[in-house]
Amino acid sequence: CEDLGNFFGFQDSSVRNQAEHLLILLSNNRRYMTMVPTPHSPIHALHAKVFSNYVKWCKAMSVKPNFAKMNTMCVSGPPAVVSRVVDLVLFFCIWGESANIRHMPECLWYLYHSMMESYVKNE
Repeated sequence: CEDLGNFFGFQDSSVRNQAEHLLILLSNNRRYMTMVPTPHSPIHALHAKVFSNYVKWCKAMSVKPNFAKMNTMCVSGPPAVVSRVVDLVLFFCIWGESANIRHMPECLWYLYHSMMESYVKNE
């Protein structure tokens, strides 16, 4: 979270709030998944739910979705899980600081798409 916050200049308190928000969502998602078994982890399930609209937006705009691709094994976990966490953290940090454009998902997806592109280029 801090890495993305520093890279894009998000407010520290906003990054902390969104990290807590993400943990609560994952906890709730995990609790729900115990009632309704699925083959996916809570992170994969939350990622699919949050970004389903983004994938539709990319298809409508004729662009390829921009998701993080972590190639190296990280202390935090395997690359696929870490990549999904990076995607979620960036989206929620954008959402947390977006004020009134929260109500215009197309703008949020455009911001996410552009910001992830510049983050991936600098990785």
